[in-house]
Amino acid sequence: IKRSVLYAIAACRCNGGAFCVSKYLYDNNMVRKKDLSIETLSELCCLSKYYFIRSFRQATGTSPHQYLIKIRINEAKKLLADSNLPIEQIAVQVGFLNYSSFITQFKRLTNITPGEYRNALVSVSRI
Repeated sequence: IKRSVLYAIAACRCNGGAFCVSKYLYDNNMVRKKDLSIETLSELCCLSKYYFIRSFRQATGTSPHQYLIKIRINEAKKLLADSNLPIEQIAVQVGFLNYSSFITQFKRLTNITPGEYRNALVSVSRI
């Protein structure tokens, strides 16, 4: 087992799994995995699924699922700013199963579409 995973498991009991999950997601590039499940994350922390969800929400103020979506949207923002990849490809690259879901979640969190976000960045860089 990787040292980072062992460290993450040890940290889980202290803060409801929020730190270990965050560390695990980034250390293992799990943000982009499409098949990531609550079961996988709760097992990582050696907690039951329901206790993990409740503890995670207490520690972060959000559910594990919403936390992961926020991470994926932040990754998408970086790719929109730093690359010329098509938005459809960015959606897949950050772990969304379909483009429509990506657009919906992006707009829900930012109040603009990915295309509008990219266009705003281009407009600002021209000034």
